[in-house]
Amino acid sequence: MNTFLKYLKSVVMSDISIEDGMIQLIDRCEEDVRADVWKSIRALDFGGDAANVCRWLTSVLLAEPPANQIRAFWFGLFNQVIEDGRTSCGFYVSGSVNFDPDDETGDWACWTSESYLPKKTICTVKSAKRYI
Repeated sequence: MNTFLKYLKSVVMSDISIEDGMIQLIDRCEEDVRADVWKSIRALDFGGDAANVCRWLTSVLLAEPPANQIRAFWFGLFNQVIEDGRTSCGFYVSGSVNFDPDDETGDWACWTSESYLPKKTICTVKSAKRYI
């Protein structure tokens, strides 16, 4: 595993807050790549977005519980076009009856007729709207 991935894992697995963890990761990235953009990224509301995603995911799973056969979840990020025509960061969840922890391709997450895909699938990451 490369050095940055080891560092990333150590931050994610630590007991620090999302905000503090993101600042540590941004600081580490800035050591490698000097750019003005890091100041703007530091200003994003990571804690607020995490709370929004948690509320969204809870409401989705309560409103449309996955079948007992679902063995793994796929959390996806994508650039969506929002109401005013700008792009933003979107987030979705789906589930699979298949899971292979050794499959580095992620093929287990491909859509099948048994997959879980709730109707309220998309969550917008609010702070990304300001930035993108």
